[in-house]
Amino acid sequence: MTKLRNGIGKPIVTHVMLTDVCNHSCAFCSVQARAGDSLLFNDVMAYLDILLGYGLKAVILSGGGNPILYRCKQTGKNFNDVVDAIYECDLEIGLITNGMPLRRFQCGKPKQHDGHTFRESWGTVRPETLDKLTWVRISMAGLDHEEREVYVPYIDSTKTTLGFSYVAHDI
Repeated sequence: MTKLRNGIGKPIVTHVMLTDVCNHSCAFCSVQARAGDSLLFNDVMAYLDILLGYGLKAVILSGGGNPILYRCKQTGKNFNDVVDAIYECDLEIGLITNGMPLRRFQCGKPKQHDGHTFRESWGTVRPETLDKLTWVRISMAGLDHEEREVYVPYIDSTKTTLGFSYVAHDI
């Protein structure tokens, strides 16, 4: 902190709140009144480029919405594109999400089903995108909503650490 106060500190990690779009409306959420805004992809990358110059090591994708729902209104780029771009910068990537219903993707490994190889992931999140994440924390908020379920995709534990969180409340 002393170095930072003296102007010689370096950012190690930054949080990027990609969007305020969310698939839930949690009673405890501090940003329930959402406008449906998303950051512009080029602005996110310009911001990270500046911090890279100061020694940035990691990015946490989180926010007042569900980051996996991100879509840039200007370029059409989505969550997969953001992760790809950050990964190309050789940064570690963390994700905080409440997840979404799962979908099967055709891929090379790791599961067999009815003679087809598939892997489960969220909605439009490609399985190879999950492999670029250093860690994923899934909010178990789905337990408090209509689905009464937490959707957990196939996470390759040799590449990505998986954790969970839950906000206990009386609402």
